[in-house]
Amino acid sequence: MLPNKHCSSSWNYFYENHKTSPNDLNQELISFIDKYSINPKDNKKFLDVGCGIGKEINFLDTLKFITYGYEISQSAIKLSNKYFNNLSDKIIQGDGYELPWKQDFFDTALCINSLDSMSWENANEMVPEIYRVLKNNSYLLIVVNDNEDIIKSSEFIESEIVDLVEKKLINKTFYNYLKISRLLKPLFKIIECEHIENNWHIVARKI
Repeated sequence: MLPNKHCSSSWNYFYENHKTSPNDLNQELISFIDKYSINPKDNKKFLDVGCGIGKEINFLDTLKFITYGYEISQSAIKLSNKYFNNLSDKIIQGDGYELPWKQDFFDTALCINSLDSMSWENANEMVPEIYRVLKNNSYLLIVVNDNEDIIKSSEFIESEIVDLVEKKLINKTFYNYLKISRLLKPLFKIIECEHIENNWHIVARKI
């Protein structure tokens, strides 16, 4: 059985064997910055948890935000250095769930399709760590996958092991509103929770 905390080899294989576009930016981030009037002149610090090749970090960096990333895959980090030559000192590789920053360090955190790419158990370890490193009243932007069977269900389903590619296994967690609420409360207040196509888009604030 796949160890929950150590699937970096599977993600390394994925990034080494699948073409990833450095230009495929998540549009939700752009809308989020605009809607909540987050200004780089205020020296806001962003953390992107599960940042992949660093597309969002690079975008924030061009806007002059102070940016940091945390990523399980060393291969993804190598690609970030290939695509964006200014990110090498901004992304930390780690396959555990203890973030290497002090308490109350960040103003905003992103989890774009990362909490759904780990087990439910590990997501419940990661969220308190994100809470710890965020300042009070800070925002957390989350994008997670749904599942047609789960979204319509009131039952609570944890996670499943799926084949990422060629028997490279990962834990995958699909979300409905019940699971989102259980994951975030009581640490965060959910400000927005919208279902768009196959994803949930959530904005929460540290209580």
